[in-house]
Amino acid sequence: MDYLRSLSSALTKGAGPLSNYEIGLEVDSYYGQSIWKLFEGKSRNDSSPVSIFMLDQTRASREQIAMAQNAVKKIRSIRHPYLVKFLEVAESQGAIYLVVEHVEPLVNRLAALSQGKGRESSTPSWIAWGLGHVAKALAFLHDQTNSIHGNVHPGSIFLSSSEEWLLGGLEILSSPSEPDPLVLKWGGLPPKSNAYAPPEVSQGGWRVAQEYPIHTVDSYAFCLLAIEAFNGKVPSTLPNFAVGRIPAPLYPLLKRMVHPEVNKRLAVSELVRLGTQPGGFLATNVLYEVETLLEEFRIADQDAKTGILHQVLAQQGHLAPVFEQFKVLPVLIEAFRYQQGYRPEDMEFSTHQLLPVMLKIGQKMDSASWMRLLGDPIIGAFATQDRAMLHTLLTHAQMYSAHLSDSVVSAKFWPLLLKSFHSPLDPIRSAALECVALFFPKFNERILNNELLRELAKLQKDVRPAIRLQTTKILSQLSHRLRASTKADVLIPAFGYSLRDTYDQIRLFGIAAFEDNADNFDGEVSAKSVIPALSPCLVDANGEVRDKALEVLQLYLDKVTTYTESLSSVTTEMPAIAPNHTGVVEPQAQNTQSKTTKKSAFSAFLSATAGSAATALTDWAMAQIEEDENLATQVTLGLQNEITHTPDTTEAQELSPPPAVPLHASRGISLNEKKSKGEQVSHAILNANKEPKPKVVSKINDTKPVMPPPATSKPPLTSTKAPPAVPTSAPLISAAPPSTKAAQDAPTVPTLSKEEKMAQLNKLREERRADYGQVSGRSMEFQDGWVTIREALRCHMMESIHVLDE
Repeated sequence: MDYLRSLSSALTKGAGPLSNYEIGLEVDSYYGQSIWKLFEGKSRNDSSPVSIFMLDQTRASREQIAMAQNAVKKIRSIRHPYLVKFLEVAESQGAIYLVVEHVEPLVNRLAALSQGKGRESSTPSWIAWGLGHVAKALAFLHDQTNSIHGNVHPGSIFLSSSEEWLLGGLEILSSPSEPDPLVLKWGGLPPKSNAYAPPEVSQGGWRVAQEYPIHTVDSYAFCLLAIEAFNGKVPSTLPNFAVGRIPAPLYPLLKRMVHPEVNKRLAVSELVRLGTQPGGFLATNVLYEVETLLEEFRIADQDAKTGILHQVLAQQGHLAPVFEQFKVLPVLIEAFRYQQGYRPEDMEFSTHQLLPVMLKIGQKMDSASWMRLLGDPIIGAFATQDRAMLHTLLTHAQMYSAHLSDSVVSAKFWPLLLKSFHSPLDPIRSAALECVALFFPKFNERILNNELLRELAKLQKDVRPAIRLQTTKILSQLSHRLRASTKADVLIPAFGYSLRDTYDQIRLFGIAAFEDNADNFDGEVSAKSVIPALSPCLVDANGEVRDKALEVLQLYLDKVTTYTESLSSVTTEMPAIAPNHTGVVEPQAQNTQSKTTKKSAFSAFLSATAGSAATALTDWAMAQIEEDENLATQVTLGLQNEITHTPDTTEAQELSPPPAVPLHASRGISLNEKKSKGEQVSHAILNANKEPKPKVVSKINDTKPVMPPPATSKPPLTSTKAPPAVPTSAPLISAAPPSTKAAQDAPTVPTLSKEEKMAQLNKLREERRADYGQVSGRSMEFQDGWVTIREALRCHMMESIHVLDE
């Protein structure tokens, strides 16, 4: 799959006549200005815009093909800052493609200015500054290459992305010293060359140009270009043309460039020299001044850079946004230092001088241009360890927040905020909170509903009241971005915490936060959580807090009232208690509850957390008492049956006594049985610091009667069955009936009456209740101990976090 994907990418990249560039739409306004057609284009690598000149050789003449080839040759070999920058050339399917930097034909801008579009007070300065660039390029061609351009007119001038004027149209650029130079041979073939040719060339042909100084042809054409740029059209009479909008220092120099005597015409190199002298048209031009300052800034030392930068900023109001973006900003970025390892003075200069200016310029740019120019230095600075630069980035975040995508904010900017939240400096923590309000719409769900809320919860307990207040405001603002399932769980505790703050302003804002977020809580949540949180503010020491709390509380009471109107009324009746056939009331509900309690027993205790262990033990103790209640009922029923059905004959001596009190076999704790781990834990809790007691059953068998047996004429009933069960650790006694002699010699065991048995049962019941009291007490001690341990752990964690922050 990777191979196929790579092959597909290679085929796509190689599609078209240019392997590295895509050809876009044709620039129709350039038609007829040159032998070329102009197209928009873009790079296949980074999608940066370019301009593409194309000549169809199948439709071009032999001379046009030769001029196109000459233009390609010259633009590849001659490099100058104010010549159009060459990128690539290719021939395909009978066409020549010349790729250069992205440019705009000057004719488009001049046409707009002639219609009054885009003309501002700074336009004359911009035109003069651009003419200075063209003059410098022509002076270089004349002085350094001894060549004549021969094609100077608005169609051969282009505007760069920074709106600098660039010289193009090199189709007939050649030196008169060359054999058969094109400028002399085909000087009149370019579409606009004859219209801007001097009178001597128009009358005697282009060959006469070699008889005069090399600058004469281009100086004359340059003057016509300047007049058209300022005044909108070429005058019919020269050299006495009207001033119009031409700057006063430039006007006399232009008149000298169209002097009737050819040898007296001013050279463009002399024009540049005179223009840069004090009072010249360039020396008084603000754009030229800033451009010069930027060149000095590149080579100046640290102290001089500060002064130069202040001079540039003083002229910032006169600079066009594109000039700042493409001329000033690149120089500042070149000097910007944000990584570790640089000198402290360089870092300080970058932080306090360069960074604010860079961000201010970038604020006027579109997002694509911002990412292309400022993306790397600004995003790279997010990882800085310098606190001063960190504070500057945070306090100026509103200048670049709109240019950062959601993915960049979550991946690059969030770590900067996270680091700032833990800063020991109050201004940095405060600035980080301000950034949350700007960037939280761009945070992903993981950051917004997890990490950010965790950090805000910590900041709500900050030592600075202003930061606590700011945190509450942020929570109120981002409430609409939280998940609906977590709003109540997050916002109510957070706002409720602010209501317990020491300062009145924070409590007031906490109440206002409840008011602003009333739509986030339904009637049930309002009744159970919001109203209890607001109620203590009704008795606040501050009167304004009390009044505001009453107002908001009434809002929620109305909300609850509206909610309850839609609820139906449900009545839950207690179960009826009915007597059985014997006339004794059976505790049906208790039996049911007892069964439920038995079922939960130690399994509930083992599955409970440490916080609910005490409750499980309490349920176990209550189950024991309930079993005793059922036991008493069973014994009472047995006694009544005995009184009702006691026989009067001596055969009654052979009847069995009432059933012995049963052991809690299913719930009791046996000493010799193998216990589970949960039973051992609960046994240790219940019997800690407690003396072992004999079993309850043995008390019933061993305790002497409270009252002596009543006198009766009937012999006491004796039992032939085994005595009540004893603990399994004691040997079992045989249940065989004794011999007659042994029965006569053995002491008679008196039979307990109904009152005696009831007394013993009551005593047993009191002992059970006492055991329950001890269990409940130990449960409370266990719970209090767990709370103490948990609080100690929390304090230890907070101390650890504080140490890490320091």
